[in-house]
Order: sequence, then C-alpha cells, then structure tokens
Amino acid sequence: MKKTKSMVIIGGFQGRNIFYDVKRKKVYSNKVNERVFPNLRWLVISFGILGNAFLVQVNNIKIESPILRVIVLSACLILISLVCHFGFKDEYLGQNVEAFNPKLYEHVGWLNFLEEERNRLYILLITFVVSSFLTVFQMREYLNAPTMTNLIEVIAFYFIFYMAIAKSNFMKRMTAVKQLMKNK
Repeated sequence: MKKTKSMVIIGGFQGRNIFYDVKRKKVYSNKVNERVFPNLRWLVISFGILGNAFLVQVNNIKIESPILRVIVLSACLILISLVCHFGFKDEYLGQNVEAFNPKLYEHVGWLNFLEEERNRLYILLITFVVSSFLTVFQMREYLNAPTMTNLIEVIAFYFIFYMAIAKSNFMKRMTAVKQLMKNK
C-alpha cells in the first residue's frame, strides 16, 4: 500500500517510520532509510560572515511610507508561506507502507514511544506559541522602526511559526497520538 495524504507520520520506532491513517484509524509503517547528510560547517561559517556584511549594508535602507512598510511586510510573509508550502513536500508521500500491529510491540516500549511523541508535540506547541508571539512582536517592531534587521527577524520567526504549525501536521499528529494512547 502507498502512503496517502490522510496518513500522518508519528515518528520512528524500532527502525521503522510509524504512520497513522486518520480516516481508517489504522497504523502503518515502513523501514527507515538511512541518509547521509553533507557536512555544512563551512557553509554556515561563510553565511555568517557574508550575512553580517550584508546586514550592515542593507540596514541603512529605511522605508518611510507606512503603506509601503505594510506592503513589504505582507509580500515577505506571503512569499515565505509560498516557499514553505511548495518547497517542503511530504517526503514519504507515495512510499510503500505495510500494516503495523502496535499490540505486538507493547513489551518493547510502544507505550514509552507514544509518551515521547506526546512530549515532542508539547514542545512543538510551546515552539508554536513562542514563535507566534515573537512574530507579532517583530511585526510591530518593523512597522514602528522599519530596518532590514527587523524585517529579517520577522521572516525568521514567521518561518519557524509556519513550519511548527502548518508543515508539522500538529493537529493530526496530536489526534493520532491521543487515539493510539486511548487504544493501548
């Protein structure tokens, strides 16, 4: 069976990705594919140095018109939303999954796995609340003092906010974990 949009990933357990089908209320899994990530240390250092020089130069740009400030802010938020929506796809969509029986794994920590996932979701909720507060605060700061540093901070916090709520399937994951804990 292929992973569909109604399936949400819960997490990794015993070397397998665990999915929950919200419509059918069934659990599925597939084997975790090991990936090797490149070493990005020098890229981060170079971006830090170049980014600092860039910020010093563009921070002198000030937008005086209040209407133009709102237009620039709105355009940036829409652009970030579009980039996040179309740039970060569900990497598991279309992969083969097989039925998973949680009752067979209760003796090897299935309930602990669900507890850990619930705790991760609470951390995600805290991240969402903090990033939404910081996004609104930085928007106000940008509209009062329209520096590029403030705009970049708005973009960064909004990116975190958008990824925490929209791309993490927070509500579906929370529902799935609660349903699985209730069915233990």
